[in-house]
Amino acid sequence: MNSGKISTRYARALLMSAKEKKTEDLVYAEFSAMGMAFDQYPEIEAALASPTITDSEKKDLLISVAGGKKASPDVLNFINFVIDEKREEYMPSIVRMYEQIYRKEKNIVISTLTSASELSKESFEAIKKYISKLSGSNNIEVRQKIDSGIIGGFILDIESNRMDASIKGQLSNLEYYARH
Repeated sequence: MNSGKISTRYARALLMSAKEKKTEDLVYAEFSAMGMAFDQYPEIEAALASPTITDSEKKDLLISVAGGKKASPDVLNFINFVIDEKREEYMPSIVRMYEQIYRKEKNIVISTLTSASELSKESFEAIKKYISKLSGSNNIEVRQKIDSGIIGGFILDIESNRMDASIKGQLSNLEYYARH
């Protein structure tokens, strides 16, 4: 069975179970944190796929990534289940699939806002309103990144669309058009 099917089945089963207990929002929050950890530290995925690391160590690793002893019983039980079923190497893709299915059900729009420095609260809220208007959704998640390399302005990624209003982007455009 391919990893996409496995991840989708596990994610859907967890979401159904969490919805019955009305804990799907909590699981989503914890899985979002786990997803960020998987993105930030690729060695976690390598450790989960490694045959030299014991099941107990993999369990401890996943539990610590999930928030340690503060993690919800649903997530802790799910981690134990995944390890017992020898599916731990699929955990990063299960987490991503859960997030994707959850967002689709809740009509959540994900966007990333990259700016050269921290934006004021007013500017941040104005951009959130803009995203809401563009997407037609009131459920907006904005992940903010700071990148001084863009010099000024911002880059806004909404789902798979990008709006580059950065100074670096404008300079690149000028350079491109000057050559052509």
